[in-house]
Amino acid sequence: WFILKESEALTNYSGRLSESFMSNVRQQYQLKNNTVTLIGKDGGIKSQGSTIDVKALYSIIDAMYMRQREVQLKN
Repeated sequence: WFILKESEALTNYSGRLSESFMSNVRQQYQLKNNTVTLIGKDGGIKSQGSTIDVKALYSIIDAMYMRQREVQLKN
């Protein structure tokens, strides 16, 4: 996950983010301030909203093809 602020990015990613990361993401996805955006592994925007609804986000994620495939492979 990433939280993009004006001058920094907060994240759980343990690697180093490039200096152009924030500007590239903002430009590519045309992100607005105070918006929660779910971006899929395919790079597409799956959901946008003004609040974090964890249950709804997990529901969207669990319905995605790649997530369903991941669950199938674990069983």
